Amino acid sequence: MPETRKMQRPVSPTATRDADDRPRGNCYGTDDPELWFSNDFRDQSLAALICSTCPLRNECATVAIERSEWGVWGGLTEEDRAGLAKKRRAELCSKGHAWTPENTRVNGAGHRMCVTCRRAGDRIRKERDREKLNAQARDRYHAAKELTV
Repeated sequence: MPETRKMQRPVSPTATRDADDRPRGNCYGTDDPELWFSNDFRDQSLAALICSTCPLRNECATVAIERSEWGVWGGLTEEDRAGLAKKRRAELCSKGHAWTPENTRVNGAGHRMCVTCRRAGDRIRKERDREKLNAQARDRYHAAKELTV
């Protein structure tokens, strides 16, 4: 007969503190830590329920998205976090700048451009062009100097 779990009431909404005075989430010190890493939907639901009142829920989910963790983190399953990560990537340019109205321009071909990245690219191109002009001027100077000697 399969093991059944009784749905528990969520743990207290206040995080516990350890001896070193760091806040701990609702998952800290639970009877079944494997609950957060189970593939069973019921276990995942129970873990998400326990996470639902945790004051560290947002921080936990953010860390899990950044590190691509597995299991239930911040009340979110891997699938939930993958959807959020995809949405988050869609809101950022390739360099990680936000697509805000102030930071977004559309070029003549209809492609969206990040203003911050464009400015950085312009600075790099300007510096490269300046170096190229300086090299040409140096070459002309040395060529003229050789003719006079």
